[in-house]
Amino acid sequence: MTSILLTRTGAVAEVVLNRPEKKNALRNADWQLLRQTMETLGEEAEPVRCVLVRGEGGSFSAGHNLTGADARVLDAQETITEYVNPALLAIRDLGIPTIAAVAGPCVGGGLGIAMACDIVLAADDAVIGSPFRNIGIMLDAGGHYFLRDRLGHHKAAQIIYTGRMFSGREAFDMGLVCEAYAPDALLNEARALAQRIADGPTAAFAASKRVLLEAGGYAETLAREAGEQAKIFKTTDAAEGLAAFN
Repeated sequence: MTSILLTRTGAVAEVVLNRPEKKNALRNADWQLLRQTMETLGEEAEPVRCVLVRGEGGSFSAGHNLTGADARVLDAQETITEYVNPALLAIRDLGIPTIAAVAGPCVGGGLGIAMACDIVLAADDAVIGSPFRNIGIMLDAGGHYFLRDRLGHHKAAQIIYTGRMFSGREAFDMGLVCEAYAPDALLNEARALAQRIADGPTAAFAASKRVLLEAGGYAETLAREAGEQAKIFKTTDAAEGLAAFN
């Protein structure tokens, strides 16, 4: 059974974490396959215009598979730098809008996968967090970055130091995810959003993603917007859109 499934409906691709018997916890080979899958999406002849990432079997992902791990033997740096981080960067750097649909457990590296996406939608009863402190290790998978970026230093520190878990609804209330839905509505809402994005101006969205990820302060953002907009005005989407507007 393939641990990472890829399906496609028109211009929308779904990347499915597929180890439901392990709550979609990923082994080194699974992280590697996730990276390869994301990289392939950016190279297809018929372009994908939006990517939806989800988990199979009622879980998003329990993160890295630590079953049987021995701290005295496991090379944590090699595992993270050679397998986990490249997969997360492949998601983050993909020049296509990405959505995570989070149901059930979304912890540790699973939370890192979700937060590497542009937009995170969650079921009200999803279980989100990173309780690494309970097993004597530290947060990784980009957790320090996205918690600080979205919630600020003091809230990020509180979550990290306490190992607090929260529901999808609580994650929405604190601004960690974009929306929270009833569990039976989540996937339909995520697919509808993916289709709406896929119907939009591909080049403009890719440019916006670059600005969001790469621009620094206000002046730099203004300059980047001007440069990107100049390129967008030369695209077919812009020509058709402006003609329709006029």
